Amino acid sequence: MTTAPPRERRAHQRTGLRTVRAAGLGVLAFTGTAALLLLASSLAAPGWSRAPVLDPPDTVPVADLGLTTPPTGGFTVTSDVVAPTGADAWLALPDDGADVALVLQPGAGAADRDRMREVAEHLAALGIAALTYDKRDTGPSPLTRDYPALTADLAAAVDHLRERTGAGHVGILSVSEGGWLAPAAARLTDVDLLILAVAPTVTPLEQVSWIADARIDGAPDWVRRIPATALASGRDRFDYTDTVPVPDLAALDVPVLGLWGAEDGIVPVTEAVRRSRAALDGHLVAVSLPGVGHELPPEALDLAAAWLAAGAPTPDDGGADAPEALLHGAAPSRLLGVAELPDARWFMHPLLHLAVSALVTTLVVRRALGHHALPLPLRRARS
Repeated sequence: MTTAPPRERRAHQRTGLRTVRAAGLGVLAFTGTAALLLLASSLAAPGWSRAPVLDPPDTVPVADLGLTTPPTGGFTVTSDVVAPTGADAWLALPDDGADVALVLQPGAGAADRDRMREVAEHLAALGIAALTYDKRDTGPSPLTRDYPALTADLAAAVDHLRERTGAGHVGILSVSEGGWLAPAAARLTDVDLLILAVAPTVTPLEQVSWIADARIDGAPDWVRRIPATALASGRDRFDYTDTVPVPDLAALDVPVLGLWGAEDGIVPVTEAVRRSRAALDGHLVAVSLPGVGHELPPEALDLAAAWLAAGAPTPDDGGADAPEALLHGAAPSRLLGVAELPDARWFMHPLLHLAVSALVTTLVVRRALGHHALPLPLRRARS
């Protein structure tokens, strides 16, 4: 076995080191250029304004609602198929029958009928029929969510549940992302009531912007502009980020129970309550549960069952038993509102930033490898 001469080995070592150095410089060149372009775009983009700090809403104790959780009883869970969509489902039915039935709509992500089975069983034990079904797979791409199809599926599930149970009142209990679907579904079919749990009420883009902004609250404005600009530059590449639920809420004429967590870090609760109350105009009972985050805990289900057992009273009902038009429970711990995102401009386009960063990276890597900095086509064009 022959070995390479020392001079050749040293040449190979130098080539290897040069390649590693070039790769490192390439990574730095790409990330640095992309960061500088984003920073420059954020400073130049018009239309941004910092998120306001909202006044804490007036609150009253949840006990002021005067609700009593129904006693628990037996129930059965049977396999079902939602017509006409063909989605597999679980139907939880109280043994003594139910005057109220709810379709359960989960939050974001893939969800089969098992995801909310425990919720259905909890409600059925409290005398409420509940249906949970396989959520449609709208595809693997994060750029698209077929909200119209999901809304149509939800409306079909409401019709199916009404026919299957014969309940006098059929409604929807939605969680998180379901808050964008449930009000729209209520405009496609007859819905007697809604329970919106941890509903964002703002648009998906505003929600993501709020999450990012809340993490750097207190930073200088030029820092807070950066994630806002990144989000605004990509908004036209997603087909759902500007979904606005307020018009669908405003069209409702049914009782609505809004359940939020006072410690929610995913939803701008203060702004969500404000917009929901303005849109629903007396049809909303708003509750902010102390110590609760972005979730649907058992105590929230108990409260929902108690509200339903009382006949779903709202401030618009009037009378001695009508709840006050205030926020029941604890004031949200986060009072940050939603920032105004900057207007999209050509210099903010992600593909432009990618192309410039790739060109700079190519030049840096070629220089580090000892090649001419400009590729041959560019050298010919310059000459």
